[in-house]
Amino acid sequence: MPSIFSNDSALLPAQIWEHYSDWPSVHPVKSIFNELIQAVVDAKGEGIGASHSTPTSQELEALEQGARRLVSAGVQDGWGQAHRDKWTHSRLADWNEDPFFKICSTVMGLKRGAPERELIERDYLMKQFLSMHANAWSDSAKAILYAAAQAASHEVSRTCQGRSEVETSAKLTERIGANIHRIIDAVNASATPLPSGVFLDFGSASMQGWRDWQGADFAIVVGTTVLGRPMYRVALFQAKWEIARGKTNVSHGDGGQLDEIHSTGMGYYVSYPNTFHGRAFFTTVRPVPDVFRSVWESEDPPSFDIDTCHDRGQAAWDFAAFLAIAMTSQDDLSCGRLFPNAQAVSDVLSLGRDKPLVPHVLAMDMTGALNVHEMVQRLKFKGFDKVTSASALSILDAVGPRTDGPQQDRPGRPIK
Repeated sequence: MPSIFSNDSALLPAQIWEHYSDWPSVHPVKSIFNELIQAVVDAKGEGIGASHSTPTSQELEALEQGARRLVSAGVQDGWGQAHRDKWTHSRLADWNEDPFFKICSTVMGLKRGAPERELIERDYLMKQFLSMHANAWSDSAKAILYAAAQAASHEVSRTCQGRSEVETSAKLTERIGANIHRIIDAVNASATPLPSGVFLDFGSASMQGWRDWQGADFAIVVGTTVLGRPMYRVALFQAKWEIARGKTNVSHGDGGQLDEIHSTGMGYYVSYPNTFHGRAFFTTVRPVPDVFRSVWESEDPPSFDIDTCHDRGQAAWDFAAFLAIAMTSQDDLSCGRLFPNAQAVSDVLSLGRDKPLVPHVLAMDMTGALNVHEMVQRLKFKGFDKVTSASALSILDAVGPRTDGPQQDRPGRPIK
């Protein structure tokens, strides 16, 4: 198979992502991916991101759609028929000796002898961590984002039970950022550049000790190519903890908070799963318009207790998959709002106020043509008091100057 790199002769196989499966487990980049995967496995072993023995129809719909979305995004199936066959043909001795069966049984809430239909219904819970392998994705930048967010969302579900949405969201964004920084540092320190055409610039901005009246808890900004044009996609997230299994409440301010975030045209509810009977579902995302419809098309008076997984619209997204798939979509014009440059993003996140629209922002560019570093610096002048940025080198940066894009907009890039 021909190499995807323009100059792979300058690199060893252990530095080429195409050979990721052959990298030793001690490779700095691979070891971090493995640590993040193990953290998710450990959380699931404690019942976080796992299924009850009898999932609801809404939970099953979210699981089914989660699996379909991975397939649509071209993510390799790390579960597949081989694992289901292993389960189907297992013996009692296998269950006593092989940790594989213990993990499967715990995560999917199934016992030995469960029909294959139930394995298929719930296999997304296994795919969540099996899809965290870097070589499961054709775009290694998306793999980094997915793994970082999946590990972070499971961690906060495990460690933040009983804490406020504000604290939990601060922890979630901090952990996503820390995970991405760890991988970027390993990529650069080990001289393992991202493949040709793959870029990842990352930045974050936060403001301590303040929360805007609108109530959005954090924002995600992703630079992606939409209809052939590099654009920033911005989404605002209002976080809610479950109040009962599969239910959360959006009545804050007599529905005023829902109205306000709906008016932005880029709002999403992220639902943190509470532990019920020792188990918690995964962190889900629903578009605010779907929630708005759920509330105001309900009976009179309206019900502000809404489903976290599915109701009147599309099934909820797994949070990590939403970031890596929906936020990076090249043709979906309905996800978030699109902006052409860093100034437009910083302006919309302040809206001319004395204080920012949200207290935490995570930003990344995957196009190689936008400028996350400029954007977070602009946010610093908009009231954010802590900003960070980092870039994962691509193969073109590592072995020669770039010729493919507006380099003057990219600090630290060689200009030809």
